[in-house]
Amino acid sequence: MKILKYWLCFVLICLSFVGGGSSAAYASTSDYTSVIDDLTSDSSFKASDYPSNENDYSLNVIQIAESSDGELFVYVYQPSGKMTATSINISTAINDSLKYVNYKLTYLNSSGVFYKYRVEGLTVKSDTVRYYDISSVFRKWVEGIDNEASGGNTVDEVSYAVSQLWTACTINGEVSYNMLSTETIVVTDKYVGFIRYIDGFSLYKDSCDSHYVAFSTDKPIDRLMEADVYYVSRDFTEYMSLFGTNYTYGDEEKHYVSLDYTQKAENDVGGLIPGNKYTWDRIQSVSDFIATEELTEESKEYLSGKEWVLRFCETDYYQGAVIGGTRQSTGTQVTQVTILRLKFETDGITYNLGVVDNKQTGDLNPDNYPDPEFNIPWYVWALLGLVAVILLVVLINPVASLLLFILKGIWAIVSAPFKFIGWIVQKIRERRE
Repeated sequence: MKILKYWLCFVLICLSFVGGGSSAAYASTSDYTSVIDDLTSDSSFKASDYPSNENDYSLNVIQIAESSDGELFVYVYQPSGKMTATSINISTAINDSLKYVNYKLTYLNSSGVFYKYRVEGLTVKSDTVRYYDISSVFRKWVEGIDNEASGGNTVDEVSYAVSQLWTACTINGEVSYNMLSTETIVVTDKYVGFIRYIDGFSLYKDSCDSHYVAFSTDKPIDRLMEADVYYVSRDFTEYMSLFGTNYTYGDEEKHYVSLDYTQKAENDVGGLIPGNKYTWDRIQSVSDFIATEELTEESKEYLSGKEWVLRFCETDYYQGAVIGGTRQSTGTQVTQVTILRLKFETDGITYNLGVVDNKQTGDLNPDNYPDPEFNIPWYVWALLGLVAVILLVVLINPVASLLLFILKGIWAIVSAPFKFIGWIVQKIRERRE
């Protein structure tokens, strides 16, 4: 078994050199060791190979290292010597088992253009050989430096390609690291939005919001087969009045979803007055999406130039009645949408690649006209008629009682003088007798 371990690590090292990768052995690192001490423990490292450039805000992963406490550190060359990396996409499985997770990065220390981060939530495996397929790294979007999104979208984090497969191999307690360059696919244009379907009416309007991301890439895609998407959601309450619209928000929740071209979704029709039933594909071409949805003209413009649509989740939206001049509605906002992986076919060849894609958030306005005509069944009309009769009876009874009371009062007033005269006559008769 020990010979097999040596042989496996030797093969990996050879492959890294063949693939134009790198190999290094690092001493045990921790949160407290400096980025320079860690990097210079490799005799082949030369700081002069990494010049500074105050106008270059890119992030470049140059090394990883595991700690004795099971943590993973990432070393990033940042030419501007500014900014801070926020998160990173890593898969600890490779090939057909690729499964990227967006991990938060915690800044530890820096020196000039070199930065050291800890990967939060990733625990180093106990396997002899460990894989870290890194597709991209992120930083916060900065106004005046980064491009703005169109169509009411906002960019939360900007991504930079890493495209590296790191292999960590442990022999006799010593860890060596090898890197192979990998292939990734870049999202070049993107729009995040949602379609609202009216499920029906009860005491409120019940709707289904179908969230989607439309995009195009730097590589041609003949057939899109699978996709992994990451997004964050938070519940909101909307208050609409003559004075404007205000929102309150709940806590954020992270989500990972895997889609394939065979999957479909639908809205949940119900309520006293049911809405129309809709069904849609999880993965669609933009042309099919436009052809099957009643989109606003503005939305069609936002979709221009995009090629594919991923319809990755559905949430509920409840529109309440107007009470006291204010309408209160509740729903779910989807934010920080990013595509992690795409499996696709081009020219008969199948690719399964990590994706380089910004985190992006859409607005709270639906991209369609969510007020279809309703076909109200006969039993609903019958039920409404019965309710109307009951309400009429309930309303008539109090009115009739009030009228009777008023008439009795008038009769009492009119008849009072006659009753008084009759009383006097009765008393006179009694005295004569």
